[in-house]
Amino acid sequence: MKNEFHHIESYKYQNENGIGLISIKHFGLGDYLLTDKPIAINWYDCHGSAGKYVCLLKHIVGLNGEKVISGVRDVLNSGEETSINDFINETNSFIRIFPKCNLQLTIYDPKVYPEEHSDFHLKFREWDFVFPECVDKENENLIEGQFLKYFEESVLKSGRATGDIVDFSTSGYYGGYTDYFVATQPESSLNQNRIEHYENLIKMGKRPYCLIFNTTANDKDNNYLVDGHHKLQAYKNLKTEPRIIEVSQIVDEHYLYDWDSQCEELFNSLYEWQSKHIFDESFKDEKLVNKIIGNPQNPFNRFIKQGYHEELWINGNIKSKANYTNNIEDGLVEYFYESGRPKSIVFFDSGKQIRNIKAWYDSGEILLNFKEVNKQKDGIVERFHRNGQLESTDVFENGIPADGTSSIAFNQNGQKTYEAIYLNGQTINRKHFDSNGKIIKEYNR
Repeated sequence: MKNEFHHIESYKYQNENGIGLISIKHFGLGDYLLTDKPIAINWYDCHGSAGKYVCLLKHIVGLNGEKVISGVRDVLNSGEETSINDFINETNSFIRIFPKCNLQLTIYDPKVYPEEHSDFHLKFREWDFVFPECVDKENENLIEGQFLKYFEESVLKSGRATGDIVDFSTSGYYGGYTDYFVATQPESSLNQNRIEHYENLIKMGKRPYCLIFNTTANDKDNNYLVDGHHKLQAYKNLKTEPRIIEVSQIVDEHYLYDWDSQCEELFNSLYEWQSKHIFDESFKDEKLVNKIIGNPQNPFNRFIKQGYHEELWINGNIKSKANYTNNIEDGLVEYFYESGRPKSIVFFDSGKQIRNIKAWYDSGEILLNFKEVNKQKDGIVERFHRNGQLESTDVFENGIPADGTSSIAFNQNGQKTYEAIYLNGQTINRKHFDSNGKIIKEYNR
């Protein structure tokens, strides 16, 4: 079967009779699957890559109840091939559980994807699935105590702690080129006999469908596994591609949910530090902050900083010092390592980071020093090797690299290795030098 668009069949369906038994809400960093309460929450970890956090909520173990899946199991589990129309017609009552909105239904079968097509992504050709840890709000203090023990031991041993409490308590995965399925029930609920049943079915040439639900608001990246945990495990055990039916909730990009109710849903579902991470990275937009401030009952108010504020590491050491207006930094912000040693001093102008003023290695040696000329914006930035030798100098005027030779780098022995000439903030010449000061590479704009 020729497949030009990396899917077998795709169809838009107007779900006029949808009752929204399950739906997806999105926010800046991700989205969450919910019934009357959130079931699974998926968001970017903001570590500078495509990594994500994901978690299940303790009060829901999955979506495999008769109320949700009845009427659709025969179509999904038989292993016989189906079409979108057949799926809708035979499971009409099942389609109603999704929201009253436009849905995109798509069938994927990586086994029939063309071998030679490098100009598009073959969805689910490379795949895996993640069983998220369940959030246990009743034991939040216990988990915090466990992290504190790890933190103190790490700081005592190396002066630093790898990862924070969100990393410590939250499942994660890295999407990249791999398409991930997010399990909506814990791994412990899987039945080995059921997995073996599907393994035998697949060995016989049958290929049962796994059903996923996602939303177009996040490019359909967060694939919640509505049905197919045992089937998907069987496919994985046999190292073969699964057959997928995808239901996508089509979302208007400009649609905004009720932020107050969304903040409440997230805060009541997650550990407080998980909610704070989402707030810090997703809800700190000025308009959203003002909306939160406008409702004193919004639980995210506790994360909004006003006036002078000190943030602490879990061991009680100061993490940062700064002045805030409606959560926006202004002026100098001081940062500290977990051990209590100074880390950096950064200048902010109405929430915008302008420049590092000073910085230190975790062992205390000077890393960076800014020699101010004009209101923290203009001057000379000096960086240093750990041995105290000057590593580089960069000269700024009017907030941009100064005209002329304004960037020079040195090795740990003080020999020049690089210099750059700028004009109107743009590099027009770069030179690289060997240990004898000879030019080995030169670039001109």
